[in-house]
Amino acid sequence: MDFVSVRFVIFMSFAILAFHLCSKKYRAKLIMPLLNAFFILTFVKHPTELWPFALFLVTGFWCIKLMERFPTKKNAALTIGAILTLFIYVKKYAFFSIVPFMRGVYLTIGLSYILFRILHILIDIYGGAIKERFSALTFFNYTCMFLTFIAGPIQRFQEYQAVERNLGEKVPLKREDIRKDLSRIVNGYFKVTLLSPVFLFIFNEFFTRIDSARYEATSFILCVVYTGACFVYTLHLYCNVSGYMDIVVSLGRFLGLQLPENFNKPFLSKSFLEFWSRWHITLSNWFKFYVFNPIVKALIQRRNKAGLIPYYGVIAFFVVFFLVGVWHGSSPAFLIFGLFLGFGMSINKLYEVLLRRRLGKKAYARVCESRWHRALGSGLTYSYFSMGATCIWMDFDKLMWLFRKIGIFGLLGVFLLGGLLAASVIALFSVLICWRDAGYERLYFLGRNLYFRQGYLSLKAFILLLFLVSKSHSVPEFIYKAF
Repeated sequence: MDFVSVRFVIFMSFAILAFHLCSKKYRAKLIMPLLNAFFILTFVKHPTELWPFALFLVTGFWCIKLMERFPTKKNAALTIGAILTLFIYVKKYAFFSIVPFMRGVYLTIGLSYILFRILHILIDIYGGAIKERFSALTFFNYTCMFLTFIAGPIQRFQEYQAVERNLGEKVPLKREDIRKDLSRIVNGYFKVTLLSPVFLFIFNEFFTRIDSARYEATSFILCVVYTGACFVYTLHLYCNVSGYMDIVVSLGRFLGLQLPENFNKPFLSKSFLEFWSRWHITLSNWFKFYVFNPIVKALIQRRNKAGLIPYYGVIAFFVVFFLVGVWHGSSPAFLIFGLFLGFGMSINKLYEVLLRRRLGKKAYARVCESRWHRALGSGLTYSYFSMGATCIWMDFDKLMWLFRKIGIFGLLGVFLLGGLLAASVIALFSVLICWRDAGYERLYFLGRNLYFRQGYLSLKAFILLLFLVSKSHSVPEFIYKAF
């Protein structure tokens, strides 16, 4: 079901009414599973397309029940290995092409996020963090909740459990909260349906020139065009995914569901390390809890020297973000993405460790807070991530051609040019934000006026509606839907 469709509006209207009108004892046991099941069914054209998806869910539930009865280290390894193997098989990862994969079309949307939830449950049952017994209904609601089914956020079961208990309570709806949530939903649709298509259109112009550059462009021109493509695509990606999260998190509040935030102004990050604490936050937190911390702990147990501990983080960051990159897709291009992310994170961590050791903590903190360091760090962080995101919009063969065409110095030039461009745009944007906030202070009395706020919200909604009904306006697919 497309979030930008009349069908979704009708579906969500029914869901909100059902949650508010039905008896509290039916919300978690009847209303939620029916909504989840109906939402999933909208992605298939024939029931046979569901069986690999159903097999994955049943296998995950069976693994959880096995761990509940016998939470041993051997069973933890067995169940985690089984669910990972099945996931790789169903998703048809290209680097396991020697395996005869299933043929035909079947549902794979949402499997990546279901995988994280199942693995988290298995690990926490083994570690003793989860002691509750899972019913099939609780498992289905947690792994397949319709708001988080397509692309998260990835909520830990302990947090979801608290949310599910509150489903039985009356959903509080205050006027100011309703206005804020409606405003955020409209802003989310603005990003998805207006800003994202504009950036995608500009990106396609760059991409066309990159494609034609195989025969006619010099390496210098190709570097400039590639820089523009990377810069604009990242804006398209951000508007697409953060707009979706604005919609999902705000709609959840109307149902009494408190979903975690997934983005927090990532382009203001001063480093690549900080960037991943602001971009896809729940994904980063998942890998921090279940991959990064265990790796560092294992290395410390192997050789516990205080001077080596910061360097263990360098190793752990590489492994974690290599896996993050590979998770994003099943084609060979995402192996490159994983290596690119892992290298960037480990080098950033190594730079931080060495600079802090050389300057001392206080001097290092002063350098990091200096205006030039913040501007340069934000720009280079944006540039590095945007170059890595090339793996999302370019296949492996074209990537190899591009790297051979511009060479190592060309890539370095793209990185620096993109960093300079991004730093300039971020600085300009920061100035505009300051002017806007100053303007709000002068017009504070208007901002407090209920009619002004409602009128402003209605105007944005009306402009959005005009674009949606326009036959010449097409909305891009949600990007993370494919992961």
